[in-house]
Amino acid sequence: MSNNFSCDINPSEILAGFKGASNTRKQRSLDIIYDILEDESRKTNPDYSIANIGRLSIKNGGPSTQSIRNKGGADYIILIYACAAYK
Repeated sequence: MSNNFSCDINPSEILAGFKGASNTRKQRSLDIIYDILEDESRKTNPDYSIANIGRLSIKNGGPSTQSIRNKGGADYIILIYACAAYK
């Protein structure tokens, strides 16, 4: 995901906020997504596309690409965008 945006809010703070308002299952899914995003951030050319994150998520027992794109996946999308834009 290429963008011209930047974000000064640490994605871990966003994660903590979402987890505080979520049930155990959603918390686990958020952790899986966040771990994938951290791994991507260490790459020379990270791929924060929803398709890539969803594919990696499925491999790790997390939500599918479609689940991320669904109405209930807004938290995941915000977290993905925040990580992609974080300085």
